[in-house]
Amino acid sequence: MATSNLISKSLGGILQESGNGSPDHISPLGSTYVDQTTGILYYNINGGSSWVDVNKNSYGNMFVTGNTVAVTGVITNTWYSLSGADWTGGTTDGITYSASNDTLVVNVDKGGKYLVIGNGRLNRQTNNAIYQLGISINNGVPSDGYYQSSCTVAAETTSSISVVGIFNLNSNDFVQLSARNISTTNNILISESSLTLIKIGNI
Repeated sequence: MATSNLISKSLGGILQESGNGSPDHISPLGSTYVDQTTGILYYNINGGSSWVDVNKNSYGNMFVTGNTVAVTGVITNTWYSLSGADWTGGTTDGITYSASNDTLVVNVDKGGKYLVIGNGRLNRQTNNAIYQLGISINNGVPSDGYYQSSCTVAAETTSSISVVGIFNLNSNDFVQLSARNISTTNNILISESSLTLIKIGNI
């Protein structure tokens, strides 16, 4: 059955979608879609209308909606975990959402090569502040190539950032999002965000 009743939400250019039926619509690469009829999760693999059913693989998701808790005491160019935001665990299989530190943890015997998709909407704290959003593995700072920048300017109230990467993850490895302000010491406030892990192969 083709997609119907499609609902889409954009965060930094990546779409989170739901509807009824198997997806046959066009969405950006890395977008996720849940068939509400069957509960099957899909992800887009080509930026067109090609989707992969990931229910046979490990996957997990966590998200933030309407967060008002900011990172304070910011030091310029220093990475901060976003674990203080109001995260909620989403759909998981082979991945565990850890509410104690707001991470996605790879279950035992579920290690492999994972597609990691992170996105967030940062609220403007000052004009022309430059923020970066990155993927952190096991509390490490995001590596080069696994973070993206966005500037909040006077005409905007929010700025969206998305970052996608492929990582080799072992059992009990954990993943979270981090952010930093590389231009000022103003607070970091991420009002909406999501983090998704999808196993795409073995190491």
